[in-house]
Amino acid sequence: MRYAIVLDSNIFGEKDKHDFKNSRGALLASSMRSFKNIDVILPDIVIHELRSHITESIKEDEQQKKSDYLKRVLNRKFYDNLLKENINCLEKFIKQNNIKVIECNKYIEIDKVNSWYFNKEMPFESRKKSEFPDAFIINSLMNYLKENKYDKVVIASLDKGFIQGITTHYNIDD
Repeated sequence: MRYAIVLDSNIFGEKDKHDFKNSRGALLASSMRSFKNIDVILPDIVIHELRSHITESIKEDEQQKKSDYLKRVLNRKFYDNLLKENINCLEKFIKQNNIKVIECNKYIEIDKVNSWYFNKEMPFESRKKSEFPDAFIINSLMNYLKENKYDKVVIASLDKGFIQGITTHYNIDD
């Protein structure tokens, strides 16, 4: 049997406190890496979200701490290095845990996502335009998972709308 575990950004900690060593996502991925029949999957959109969260959190922290020009100039290098270090932790985590990165643009069906939006289907149940990234992930995952014929799929996410969107649109028996 082949298994897939799909990771969402929120299982790596809160938006400004990502942990690629001890969070639920990190521990799950590291414990699964030795199984040959289990693929841990991370959509590239989720990676972009994680990078964006890391960048935003460091910039917010930097802005809270600077009070004058000299302090800002001295801190700039520190925050640039901190950003690089945190992004490198993400990249290292992906590589060390043999995570399959799914290029969503190869699997997205824009017509289907638009249909969900205009018909107020999950994840657009309340016409929230901010749900487009989730819709793109859901749609591309559906197509990727079907193409790669997994027997069981586990979604590791704390976002109930995301989980409901996947379970609404993805049927392994298709």
